[in-house]
Amino acid sequence: MERPKPIVYLTFIRLPDELPQAVFTKYLATVPVSIQGENARYQRWQDKQAHLFGKLIVRHALHTLGFAGDALSRIVRSPNGRPHLVGNTDFNLTHSGKYILCASGNELRLGVDIEEIRPIDFTHFDDVMTPEQWQEINQSQCPLQQFYALWTVKESVIKADSRGLTIPLKSIVPDKGWVELDGKAWYLRPLRLDDQYAGCLAVDMEEYDLVLEELTIPVLAVLGRMPALVSSTSQQTG
Repeated sequence: MERPKPIVYLTFIRLPDELPQAVFTKYLATVPVSIQGENARYQRWQDKQAHLFGKLIVRHALHTLGFAGDALSRIVRSPNGRPHLVGNTDFNLTHSGKYILCASGNELRLGVDIEEIRPIDFTHFDDVMTPEQWQEINQSQCPLQQFYALWTVKESVIKADSRGLTIPLKSIVPDKGWVELDGKAWYLRPLRLDDQYAGCLAVDMEEYDLVLEELTIPVLAVLGRMPALVSSTSQQTG
């Protein structure tokens, strides 16, 4: 019998406007006390909400993979600071602009990055691209989009590898949908949540199924009812 393909889950959320404090407090009460303490260190409401909803999305993703509700308490960090679980489950979180996205799966390694496409000064990034990549960017019909497409490839690969920025970004050179880094292959899938964002998913295997799921945050008007993260859209691709 043929072994089924692994599944990569991509779960994302559009960050809402500022929630009423009572609603936010109820959400916050559902995560471990240690995470509540982390959240208290943020000053801006935007940062508080992004931090909390990132944790809730990770919890949802791990629940989808079969973990119990205490999964957030079982997350540890690698020597380079990458959050992970002991075992063969992997997840990775990215946040830019109005989106938070979590990639997760079993029996594989992965990394993901999304970036809002905003004007930048290319001269500040001379050391992250090869001369050939700069030529590709400058000759593109939309140099800014091409820059972010390459940037998210590099970010997703170093996040999957787990060594982070100890890896020179210039050393990551995609070739027809994959990257070889220190003898290991990472297979790339571009992500476009909308026209103003670039993204990339890097996975250490070529064949897998992809499930894309958008979550919404209903702010319920009924006093005392606990708001819940509710799945609104789910799409599977091969």
